[in-house]
This record gives sequence, structure tokens and C-alpha cells, in this order.
Amino acid sequence: MSPNLSFLLTYAKRYPLQIVLTIILGLSGAVFNGVSTTLIVPIILTVLGQEVQIPTSAPLIRALVTPFDAVPEDYRLLVMGGAIVLAIGLKNLTTYLSGLVAGALSRRLTFDLRREAIKLLLEVDLDFYAKSRVGDLMNRLSGEIGRTSTAISILVQMFTVSITLFIYAIILEIGSLGN
Repeated sequence: MSPNLSFLLTYAKRYPLQIVLTIILGLSGAVFNGVSTTLIVPIILTVLGQEVQIPTSAPLIRALVTPFDAVPEDYRLLVMGGAIVLAIGLKNLTTYLSGLVAGALSRRLTFDLRREAIKLLLEVDLDFYAKSRVGDLMNRLSGEIGRTSTAISILVQMFTVSITLFIYAIILEIGSLGN
């Protein structure tokens, strides 16, 4: 493992709750997005006057649409539309909460990195400060801390997207086993 990745993972391990929460919220947002997209197809077909035929080989789609079979035909379109609006609202809520958690993680990470940098600077001999320009040193240190914090945030986002894609691939594979 590269030293940079090892360094990033060392800091990321300090915040397991925020990272797991970000992953769960990101996955939930993706699921709500998939549900709303799946439910919109029968509504569009009904509006266009076409008969909605759900293939028996698509158990996931059938599982999403079957609960609406109990609703009377006159109200089915309205109830499905409400379910879509609810799913979109929940997706937006989870996306917003994921952003809040990721922002809090980034702030805490930046704070901890700055605290450790200051601690490191306080342990250095005075001779070091006599040979270097303190303003340039602080400016560079601040920039590096910001880049490190951003790198860890990107790492968490990439991990979240990877897990989401992996779970969707598994769901699609399980769904295609009915063929």
C-alpha cells in the first residue's frame, strides 16, 4: 500500500460512524432513486393509453408494482404518483443528510489535522524557525491540510459509490435469476 493511502486511511479510521453513516445515506438515496424511476414507467404507459404489462421474469419490478394492485383502478395512478413523490422526497432528504454528515466529517478532519500540525510545529527547535519563513510555512501547511481533508472526503465518496454500484449489480443479478 502506498504511504499516502496508508496516511489517508489512518485518518479515515478515526471516524467510522460518520463514514458508515455517509455510505448508508448514499445507498438509501440511490435505492429511493431506483424505486421512483421504476414506478414512473407504469404511470407513463397509463397516461399514453397503453396497457401495463409486467413481465413475469422481472420479480423486482413486480415486487414494486404489486402493492398497487390492491388500489382501485380510478385511484391507482394518483397513489403511484404519490409514491413517486414520496420516494423522490426521501431521496432528496437522504442526499441532504449525507451532505451534512460528509461536511461535518470534513470539518472534524480538518480540525484534527490542524491540531496535529500545530502540535508538530510546537515540538520543533527554535533554530528551525530562524532558518525558515514562518508565514510561508503556515500558508503551505494550511494548503496541505485542506488538500488532505479533500482527499479523504473524495475517498469516502468513491467508496460509497463503489458499494452502491456493487449492491445494485447484485440486486440486478438476483433479479435476472428469475429468467
